Amino acid sequence: MSSVLSNYGGNLGLGSIFGDSCYLALHLADPTVLGNPATEMAGGGYIRRLMHLSSPSGRSTANTNGFRFTGLPASDVTYLAGWDAISGGNMLGSIELPDTITVTESGQFIVEVGDVAFSL
Repeated sequence: MSSVLSNYGGNLGLGSIFGDSCYLALHLADPTVLGNPATEMAGGGYIRRLMHLSSPSGRSTANTNGFRFTGLPASDVTYLAGWDAISGGNMLGSIELPDTITVTESGQFIVEVGDVAFSL
């Protein structure tokens, strides 16, 4: 037996989970379904960034604003995650990057409009 959400149900669920924004975090390892904050980048000028999201459509929502993380410590980013608070809080969802992104000391991580999407 299998089940699936309709597009309407998926869009409704995404809207309920994310609303119109969340805080994007950079993770160095899998935060797991528990939202392990120990895997999140720390140090340098790192801080989660507010990310505005589109109205869910086709069971997906994507960022509508671009921004930069600056002054970062040297690291390898492997996951992105949406959180409900600028620090602490609850992880709403995560995305495994297809390729590791290496950040150099005092480097930056650039997010363009539409780069980050959460789907059901």
